[in-house]
Formats: sequence, C-alpha cells, structure tokens
Amino acid sequence: MKDGDVGSRRRSSLPELHVGKASDILADAIRERILEGDYRDGEVLPTEREMCVQTKLGRRAVRDALLSLELQGLIRTDDDRAGGPVVQRPTLHTIIDNVEITVRGSRIPWHSILETREVIEPFCARLAAVNRTDEDLSELDKINSVLENSSSDLDAFLRSNFDWHVSVSRAGGNQLCIAIMTALSRIIYTSSRHDGRVNEVVMSATVNRHRAVTDAIRQRDAVLAAECMTDHIHEFALDDAYYPIC
Repeated sequence: MKDGDVGSRRRSSLPELHVGKASDILADAIRERILEGDYRDGEVLPTEREMCVQTKLGRRAVRDALLSLELQGLIRTDDDRAGGPVVQRPTLHTIIDNVEITVRGSRIPWHSILETREVIEPFCARLAAVNRTDEDLSELDKINSVLENSSSDLDAFLRSNFDWHVSVSRAGGNQLCIAIMTALSRIIYTSSRHDGRVNEVVMSATVNRHRAVTDAIRQRDAVLAAECMTDHIHEFALDDAYYPIC
C-alpha cells in the first residue's frame, strides 16, 4: 500500500472538550464587565428578554445567570421598576459578609482563625501606629474606658472588644484588613457570648493588653504596637484551644 493511500493513514483523534454551562459563561462575562468597570454602579442592564435576543440563549440560561449574579451581590432586581437588573459594585460590606459566611459555614477551626489573626492583627497595629489620627486615638481610648467598666456586663464587654479590634484596623487604613478583621471579630463576638471561660480574670487581662497596644499606637511606635498585639493574641493560646476573646 502506497504512502498516499487512505487506508495507510493513521486515524486522527481530537481532545475531549469540556464546555461550560451557557448560564455560567454568561454570568462570567457580565461579572467581568462589572468588575472591570464597563458596567457602572447603578447602570440598568438589558431586560431578560433582551438578553435572550442578544446572546441567542434560552430564557432559562439567562435567568440562571442573573440569579447567580444576584446571589453574588453584583446586581439587584426590582419587580416594581421597568427595565433590566441594576448593577451594584461590591462594597466593603460585601467582603465582610462573604468572609464571615465562608468561615462559619465551612466550620473553619479556631486554630486557623488564630493563625490568620497572628498575621493580620500585628500588621494592623503597626499600620495604626503610623497612620492613626487624633480621632482614631480618641475612639480607642473611649472603647478602652467602656471595656474597663463593663466587667459586670458580658455582652457590653464583648461588644466593646469587637469595636476595639475593628477600630485598630480602621486606624491602619487598609481596606482589606478592615474587612477581614470585621468579619473575624463578628465570629469571635458570637462565639464568646456562649463561652463560660470569659470571666473577670480574662476581662482584666484583655483590658491591660488593649491599653498596651493603644499606648504604643499613641506613641506612633509601630514595632512596639505590633509586638504588643502579638502578645495579646497569644495570651490565651494553649495548644489547639484558646480563648476567642483575645
């Protein structure tokens, strides 16, 4: 058989193709345009019917894509208003809610939360020492006073503890750190409310650590602020169990 004969040719094969769902492809395309700023915050998108015409997709695929985007907080729909869905850009609260839901819903263990705090909180304290304003410092002092006088009111103490940690991150000015610390502090607040180990000894130690960090921030001593915050995070650490109040 000659080289050119059909019978002598090897059969070619094509790789297996994995094509995503049409709704996912559409959702990804719209999401990318929103995140890139092609669709502005508050902009009205085409109606569901118009999207079907433009994309040549069925109504079910378009509807599923829009539902996915709405669940991600990237669009909102208003049944009382004519027109398509409205674009809403992600905010700091979007990040906070997503982090909290992920951590709590996935049952991420406490030691993982502690490890995250070991990285983030000293850095927040360092930034706060550098970037804080007089108003930031006044807020920290105010919260410390409330903490010191809340030993008989557990919920007030825990709420003030939450406020203090978030305020330190806000004084640092890093938006992503603020979002993560707000989410983690919410989780710690919720867990601490049901923790019988939060007693007067724990409260007193917490107040002292907070004042040490605050004083370092007051002095604009970034190194000391980070060291004091590290000591604070580690104070109640013991093997894999620790008091979430710190």
